[in-house]
Amino acid sequence: MTLAVSAGGWLLIAAVLFVLFLVWLYCLFDVIVRGNYSTGKKVVWIVALIVLAPLAMIGWFLFGRPKSMI
Repeated sequence: MTLAVSAGGWLLIAAVLFVLFLVWLYCLFDVIVRGNYSTGKKVVWIVALIVLAPLAMIGWFLFGRPKSMI
């Protein structure tokens, strides 16, 4: 069975993947820049973001990212 995707479908897929890539970059940058984590925790989060990108991105927003005081 062949999956046929129109040009508009490919454009939508590319746009979603691009947005996910930008969110991944934001998570990676956020982990590196945060000063309130030890080096060990940062390394664990960075490795998780590289190896388990979708799950680690969700985990970072739910559990890893410190809550702001605002």
